[in-house]
This record gives sequence, C-alpha cells and structure tokens, in this order.
Amino acid sequence: RIDYAIKNYSKYKKYKTEREYFDYMSKIDKKLVSFKVEQIIDIQIERRLLIKWAEHYKWNKIKDELIKLSVNQSSRDEILRLIPAPLRLEFLSSLAIVIKYPHIIIKPNYISDDEGLPSSHAIGGKPDIECEELKKYVLVEVTMLTGTQQNIREMPSISRHLKDRIELK
Repeated sequence: RIDYAIKNYSKYKKYKTEREYFDYMSKIDKKLVSFKVEQIIDIQIERRLLIKWAEHYKWNKIKDELIKLSVNQSSRDEILRLIPAPLRLEFLSSLAIVIKYPHIIIKPNYISDDEGLPSSHAIGGKPDIECEELKKYVLVEVTMLTGTQQNIREMPSISRHLKDRIELK
C-alpha cells in the first residue's frame, strides 16, 4: 500500500478550480481505504477473559445484576454501571452461561475491549451470543424489550440467525 500511495499520490496535481479539487478529494481510492470492518478475535483469549469476569463477579452478583436490569434499576458496581443496560444484559448473560455451562464454548458477539469488557453491540447480522457443544449450537438473543414489542422487533432477526446457522452446516 505504501508503494501504491507513493506511486499514485506523491506528485501534486494543480487544479483549475475549487470544484475540480473538491471532486477529486471526494473520491475514495478503494485500494487504500476500506469501510469493511473486520475484528479478528482469538477465541482462547476471549474465553479466558469471559472466565476472568465470571470469576470476578461470581454467580450471586451476576444474578443480582440481572434482576436489577429486569426492573430498570441502575447498577452500583463501578464497572458495570458504565456499560449501557442493553449491552450489560448481553455481557451478564454471557457470564451467566459461562458459569452454568463451563464445558461449552460461549461466543458473545458484542465488541469488547482488551480487558474483555463490552464496548458496543455486535455488528448486525449475528446473534447476541453463540453457544457450541459437540457440533450442537444454541443461539441466544437477549432484549430489554417486553410485551408485544419484544416479539415484533426480535423475531425477524432470530429467524434470520437460525436460517444463517442452518446454511453454514
């Protein structure tokens, strides 16, 4: 890419008008800039971080925090209170599954920082949490929505995730 940039952009081109310059500047060189975001995750590191947080919080604390979320109560925990409620639900649910089913592979799809704490929701098109055991999969979708809105807003994505998983086989 460096050689390409030097070859194509090291000579300054003079423009006759501002418009000509702005037209040039508005073009994106797809060989240099890509809007595709890839996150390469080492599943072993991710698993160790999940286990670390599960051991840090323990089952009773995770359960208490999930109960607080269910009644829209804020967390008093210095770390958890900084995570928005819907994202905290994904994180705590992942930790709960890790504790209750330590033998299965848990893959939360939220974006996490280098400490394993969630920083944003998953890029669209993926379930919230994927669980795998001996070629059997469970896809987990969590939501803060209740009532009919929950069904209306979540069912299409759940159906799509299941269809995508079946097609991967």
